[in-house]
Amino acid sequence: MYKNDPTCFENTFSFPYSRELNMYYCGKRILSPNHSYGPEVRRHFLVVYIKEGQATLLSHKDKIRLVGGNLFVMFPNEEIHYVVDKNSLWTISWVGLYGNMVYDLFESVGITPENPVKSVKNIGHALSSIFEGIYQLSFSMEHHDKLSVISLLYQFFSVLISDNGAKTSIDYVEEAARLIDYNYDKNITVENIAERLFINKSYLSRLFKSKKGITPKEYLIKKRLDRAADLLINSTVSVNTIAISVGLSDPLYFSRIFKKHTGLSPSQYRQSEAKQKNL
Repeated sequence: MYKNDPTCFENTFSFPYSRELNMYYCGKRILSPNHSYGPEVRRHFLVVYIKEGQATLLSHKDKIRLVGGNLFVMFPNEEIHYVVDKNSLWTISWVGLYGNMVYDLFESVGITPENPVKSVKNIGHALSSIFEGIYQLSFSMEHHDKLSVISLLYQFFSVLISDNGAKTSIDYVEEAARLIDYNYDKNITVENIAERLFINKSYLSRLFKSKKGITPKEYLIKKRLDRAADLLINSTVSVNTIAISVGLSDPLYFSRIFKKHTGLSPSQYRQSEAKQKNL
């Protein structure tokens, strides 16, 4: 509970093992009178579900009305200022989020810094339950309860995206790039990636080339060779081991493709970089 404010409750949260999606704190206001927020800028995402009340968001070019059944998001480094209407009681829940995937998840349902408010009346009951579960579990120091909080954060986005329905679309290029980024060290091909995304290989290649300037095959090769170069410079493991470590099980093929793109064999590249370090 906030000092001198019996209508406001907040708790901090710390769990170091989830970098993709995590939370700094959570809280709720229950029937708060004469409330306002900001102007303020935060370094993380502050997500607010409005259960009851009316307010005006003042930090954008156009004033935006906030009402019960709205979800609005304060993005990092964006100034936020809202004022609740006179005689309107303000009941909200919030979470302070961070993580590598948060922006993309909000963007997938059309929530952006330019469009930070979304009506979620159809899923209001589900969101209320999720936010309350997060708040209650946030007080526990048990490892399994902290994992349950992270699980509820994923559930929040699952419900939000499900409600968005057909309006959500997959960015095939970025999804393909992510698959390569996390799996280049395995025996994957562009065909595998296209099958994983349920699209035609040629169509994926055209999309990828149009957006990235290179084909997905070239992107995969570059990812592998960049990692191989790093291992050649910063480790003493054998060329054969490096080949396997970047998803190329045939050392001869690895050496041939490495020389084709760098002008040097892996061994020559390692020697050349070692000489440069010693100059």
